[in-house]
Amino acid sequence: MGSNDNLENLLRSDGLKAEPPDRKECEGLLGSATDRLKDAHSPALSFASRDALLPLVQDAMLASK
Repeated sequence: MGSNDNLENLLRSDGLKAEPPDRKECEGLLGSATDRLKDAHSPALSFASRDALLPLVQDAMLASK
């Protein structure tokens, strides 16, 4: 079962409530992703720290869709 199916099941069972998109929230998530992506390219951070930022960028990008 795909993650989309899981979300649809939660909606049907009232375990999750659909919300209308919020432009300000999406812009904030994209701004946060952009900042973290810049940080991930910073040589001042250790490789482990930079690598840890990438999933946060991915999550923010997916959430803004």
